[in-house]
Amino acid sequence: MNRGTLEGTAEEKSLVAILNENLQHPIWKALGIDSTRSLYAIHVVTSVYSPYFGRTIKPKADVYIAEGNQVDASFLESRGFVIDEGDMAALGLAPVSNSGISVKLQDSTRFQILKASPDSFAKIFGSHELGAGASIYCKRPEEFPKNDALLEGWGTNKGDFISFFIDKVEDVSDLFGEQTSIEKKLEIAARLKKFASRQIAEMIEASSVISDYVFSGLGLYPEPYPAAWIYEAGEFRKNGPMGFSVTTGSGRSKGDYTIVIKPR
Repeated sequence: MNRGTLEGTAEEKSLVAILNENLQHPIWKALGIDSTRSLYAIHVVTSVYSPYFGRTIKPKADVYIAEGNQVDASFLESRGFVIDEGDMAALGLAPVSNSGISVKLQDSTRFQILKASPDSFAKIFGSHELGAGASIYCKRPEEFPKNDALLEGWGTNKGDFISFFIDKVEDVSDLFGEQTSIEKKLEIAARLKKFASRQIAEMIEASSVISDYVFSGLGLYPEPYPAAWIYEAGEFRKNGPMGFSVTTGSGRSKGDYTIVIKPR
């Protein structure tokens, strides 16, 4: 487990402990909860099946609220006020809908809003090619040949890729041409990358459905696993659209192709 994951887990547990120990904490009010009797914060420790993707994945929510039987105070104290999903059945607790909280590190300014693999990206945005376009190598001549593996990793090929962008990016038919200079290829690729990234951003901004997928995970997971709320830099607020940028994941050079949405 890397340092970021360890710190993130500690931050999540800290929020759970704060809420379970202090029933007068302002976050309870922010959640719209006036009476906290038999309500508890729960640490998410499992992946969840997503009907949308048809597989089990890590949910957006790191913490959610559960209700049910009143938990003995001595048990809470013995656990440092931290309860996780493995405790719920024995304690007689059930999740509260729309209570999922995404927890960010106190000093985090570079967290990921969404990280999508080629198949996940295509499911949300309708195309492997668009994601490949936003990922394309376009800066250095020695990197351009890596685009062959990149297209394959994104589940497409040169023919389908060119066909997708043929009426969107000028001169795209020359992108892989044997007679095209490397300088021209890089220039075309740079314009194509800019177009693809902008198209992704516009789709997020234009569609409330896609926006919900990206920011809160609503529609991707069953309740309470979307993150209706966000705890960021010590501030608690309703989760939703924010300024963002479209970029590639850090694993591109190793064949791990992803599109990442980050706060701007």
